Amino acid sequence: MAEIYELFGGQVRHYRQNHKLTQAQLASRIGVSVEMIGKLERGSAGASFKTIQKLCRVFNIPPNALFPSHGLSYSDDRSVLGDIIVKLSKLNEEELAWVSGLLDKAINHP
Repeated sequence: MAEIYELFGGQVRHYRQNHKLTQAQLASRIGVSVEMIGKLERGSAGASFKTIQKLCRVFNIPPNALFPSHGLSYSDDRSVLGDIIVKLSKLNEEELAWVSGLLDKAINHP
């Protein structure tokens, strides 16, 4: 199962990149260190409610947007979808477009 920290971190990275912010810019806006943003995005640290609230204000999103339920599994088995989400969250827009095209070809292959 993809860890909640990894899924959360992937979402933070996704929204930060979509808002065209550097880690330093995001850190400055929410009052944490650049190192903390890196830890959050890598899934090696969690965020306080206060930090989550600040992230939501910067990104203009509800808190649940940072916690993708489709990647979480309630069993002891690893969630393949959750693992894929974590991997995809680390890609930039160009890489995501390439993967999307690859998936389209794979899904539509006879």
